[in-house]
Amino acid sequence: MNNLSKTVPIKMDTQERILETAEQLFARRGFETTSLRHITKEARVNLAAVNYHFGSKEGLLKELLRMRIVPMNEKRRSMLEAFRFQNSTQPVPLENVFEAFLRPFFGTGSPGGDSEGLFLRMMGRLSAEKPGFMESIYQEHFRDIQELFINAIKEARPNLREEEVFWRFHFALTLMLSSMTQRQRLKISSHGRCQTDDIEGLIERLIAFICAGFQSPVASENSVAAMGVLS
Repeated sequence: MNNLSKTVPIKMDTQERILETAEQLFARRGFETTSLRHITKEARVNLAAVNYHFGSKEGLLKELLRMRIVPMNEKRRSMLEAFRFQNSTQPVPLENVFEAFLRPFFGTGSPGGDSEGLFLRMMGRLSAEKPGFMESIYQEHFRDIQELFINAIKEARPNLREEEVFWRFHFALTLMLSSMTQRQRLKISSHGRCQTDDIEGLIERLIAFICAGFQSPVASENSVAAMGVLS
């Protein structure tokens, strides 16, 4: 019996077992090189069970992404609404905007309580293997939530041009993703001084860093043009 098989609890119901096994295989091997035969063998189910619950391998992938993303985004919305209620006469402070955006992402490790970070590894592979598919996932699951938070940032930082808000939010997203996926590198480079398993400390530092970036001076049009010439 291999290590992957050992990680799949026998008492899980069939649908859960298929989803957990698929996530592990997609994260470690990639979507294209993982066949339904691989999944059914590791999950100890027959092909009919996959077809019954999900219809196809892509249907299985869509349900797996929905399982991780939808609860995370619902939590983001509810947290932001709670902060709006607390600040009913003022814009939600930027720190609270990013607390609502970041904390549900990390959860107990990453979306949906995925403490192994498999979801992020899977998403990274999918972005490279299936860019068109991932664009459709963005449109379905992330477009509306991004618009909600972009608007909250605009309210908190009304002096920023819309273009600047999008740039800085893009940087914030990049930091959010890399801070989870590159933790081992930080642990090695800091010679163990950075406690990378301290998720709460990671969240607090990340919020402070991102908010400082949003508070930084806006580059003037002349400066931006000059940088373009120099590059």
